[in-house]
Amino acid sequence: MAYDGIEVEIKIKTDKATAEAIREKLLAIKGVESIHHIDAYFDSKEHSFLSSNPIKEWLSIRNRGEKIFINHKLWHFDSNNISTHCDEVELVVNDLAEGTRLLTSLGFEPLITVDKQRVEALLEDTFLVSVDEIADLGYFVEIESSKSLGTVVETKEALNTYATKLGLNVSDVSHKGYPHMLLEHRLGHELSQ
Repeated sequence: MAYDGIEVEIKIKTDKATAEAIREKLLAIKGVESIHHIDAYFDSKEHSFLSSNPIKEWLSIRNRGEKIFINHKLWHFDSNNISTHCDEVELVVNDLAEGTRLLTSLGFEPLITVDKQRVEALLEDTFLVSVDEIADLGYFVEIESSKSLGTVVETKEALNTYATKLGLNVSDVSHKGYPHMLLEHRLGHELSQ
């Protein structure tokens, strides 16, 4: 959920018990349910996203059941090359095959697929909290701001404070996205951040 095309979030690797406790809290909210997401990431041999260090952008097709999106994220980094936020653009397409045809006709090829079981809810009208179980990676909690909380730095601080309130350890924040982590898992070594 980007506001004004900007996504500010934190992602924390956690254990199953912590993830389940937060998941149960979210599922207790009326209308919240578990959703299966399949995100197919694409890359181009001519302009590979993997060639930059750190990886600066991703292009994916997101299958959300009734809706299919083409999603592009362009990451911004601090002076330590740690991602701070991203510009995000999503376009609705009629079906998965149509979106895939568009990307392959532009020279993109499938790279990796993220298979995610997610429970998410908006808490305190500000924090979109998601509990994710990622095939081959385990459990994560993402906390994203649904609105501006000041600067990106101030927003990140608010996200970290809220993570602590949920009982999460902010020293476990991961600065890599799921496709990046899955590629490392598949290759058996770390890629550039």
